[in-house]
Amino acid sequence: MLLVIMVALILRLINLDQSLWLDEAIGALAARDLSVGEILNSFAKVDNHPPLYYLLLKFWTSISGYSEVALRFPSVVFAILTIYLVYKIESYISADRNWALAIAFLLATSQIHVYYSQEARMYSMSIFLVSLSSYFFIKTLKNGSLGSWIGFSLSNALLIMTDYLPVLMFFTFLVYASVSVREKKWWLLFFISFFPSILFFGFWVPNFLHQLGGGRWLLETVPSWARVSGGVSIKQIALLWMKYVLGRITLQVKLLYYFLVFICSLPFIVVFGKAMVGKITKNYYLYWFTIPLVLSLLLSFVIPVFNYFRMVFILPGFYGLLVSGLKEFKNKRNVVVFLLGFILINLLSLGIYYFDRTNHREDWKSAVHFIERSAKADEVVIFSYPEPFAPYRWYATNNFSFGGADSILATGESLSITRELVSSKGGVFYFEYLSSLSDPNGYVRKTIEEDFTLDQIYNFNGVGFIYHFVR
Repeated sequence: MLLVIMVALILRLINLDQSLWLDEAIGALAARDLSVGEILNSFAKVDNHPPLYYLLLKFWTSISGYSEVALRFPSVVFAILTIYLVYKIESYISADRNWALAIAFLLATSQIHVYYSQEARMYSMSIFLVSLSSYFFIKTLKNGSLGSWIGFSLSNALLIMTDYLPVLMFFTFLVYASVSVREKKWWLLFFISFFPSILFFGFWVPNFLHQLGGGRWLLETVPSWARVSGGVSIKQIALLWMKYVLGRITLQVKLLYYFLVFICSLPFIVVFGKAMVGKITKNYYLYWFTIPLVLSLLLSFVIPVFNYFRMVFILPGFYGLLVSGLKEFKNKRNVVVFLLGFILINLLSLGIYYFDRTNHREDWKSAVHFIERSAKADEVVIFSYPEPFAPYRWYATNNFSFGGADSILATGESLSITRELVSSKGGVFYFEYLSSLSDPNGYVRKTIEEDFTLDQIYNFNGVGFIYHFVR
């Protein structure tokens, strides 16, 4: 197992210093610039997550500093702990060290798990806490010790303080227990164990309702935001399967990418089919993978939350189901062939991720450094948004960037705002980033084009086009 941990750590340290993208920069700015009280109050009201991850990030960065590696290192640690936990969970379920090592190595080499292990967001922490809750839950079924119940209770409370959607795992515990447990004492302890979670959420309800209202306002104000946030659609369901099978990558030649997904899906389909012929009512991984998946789809008819990256907390269940299918093969040679096939798929995906920079995060670091080297004294940077986006502000050292829009959905009022910003300037760098959402009518760019001529177009990975205009 030590070798698996070492491999997992090495894979997660490669490319850890990528540029921060939008959501990472928002959290980084909060951790660096806001007090604990501000994170719990003013910031929480405009964010859409509970506060624990941000508080942890603030504490950690006060010690480590604010480099990309430092900001992302807690996610790496949570990922390594998760891999060890799934090893322990499978050890309890099958009492077979080889199967436990198999699931641990599959998760260790999973590209999508590597990707979110390198994200300065709460996703890796959420996967860890879901796995920790699952670990203690399985232990309560095995021995029912006081320590197991305390661990289950506390890990659930930490989970609800970290992210909302993974709380759907509580229904996994409930449904699995309903087909596995008959003792009244166990059920009494089960419901009592949720008291800390209920207590925290009771205090947090005002902020949660404020966040919920803010989400509704955003969708009403910018209806096109729904396609970014997720929701029930064949595309979103297909994306979850594609990303879990082949990882969070894509190829420039889409036909080749879809062909690769199809080929790589075949062994997964075969082995998942084998898993369905086993004792499925007792297969905890099946509940782990399917119940949050179904519930999030149902919830998305009301709130568009279904998106593959928000569902990464079911990834251990995905690989657990895969191992369950491998157990059904009578021929050990078939087991070895399929297991090696899954590992090769993971390694192929990792290779594409590491070496194809188009699969890396938004390269704001290069974009901002380029602007600051290139911009003249009488030039300005403009965004189709009320202010420069968070990653620009994170990397910027000079203060000559502005938002040209009057609100998150630009209106005609943006014309006068933009005119004022560029009136005395000899040149403009215009970022097209997210303008299709925030300025679909093109008010900001059209205003710039009234008095300026396009000079050059620059393209940075993930950031998109930057237009240089001269008067």
